[in-house]
Amino acid sequence: MEKILYSDKFVELYAEKLVIKTYYFPIGTNKHISIKDIRCIYYKKQEDTILCTKGWGMAITVWWGCDMKRQFPSTKTNFYNVALDTGTFIKQGFSVVDIHKFLRVIRSLTNAPCENRFPDAFEKRDKLVQTETSKKIEEEKMLDKKKENLPEINGIPDIDERPPSYDDVVGTTSKIHLA
Repeated sequence: MEKILYSDKFVELYAEKLVIKTYYFPIGTNKHISIKDIRCIYYKKQEDTILCTKGWGMAITVWWGCDMKRQFPSTKTNFYNVALDTGTFIKQGFSVVDIHKFLRVIRSLTNAPCENRFPDAFEKRDKLVQTETSKKIEEEKMLDKKKENLPEINGIPDIDERPPSYDDVVGTTSKIHLA
């Protein structure tokens, strides 16, 4: 069984996936989203998003998991609404009880940007934005894999060395001119 890294009554977060509880209307089954598919994480306090959300189902371009109190937020709860961009036209939305803990955990799992705003109605990210550090780490991993797969054979010149010239190999130093 996978270890749960974050959990509340609306969402569970694992190392490889995010599970939105009571997502599909009207049957109430969960939605599983792969962490690697997340391109952007939008979040906003529930009090600030009353007009662009819904208790459960479709609202403009976000399908919301069930939270019937989403449109009637209490100042006591301090819940946040989160919308995930996974590259599809419809974004996946859900509520979060502890946004700080949720963001801390999800930031450790993905390089997707976290933005304290809601997306424009038809905003879509084409690719995951990678940081320079993450690009360098990926390049180093690829180089390490290539080095591991190269056979250790004596007499093969190093990849960085230039091959000898034709004249050096054949031993000709004079050029023949045709008249």
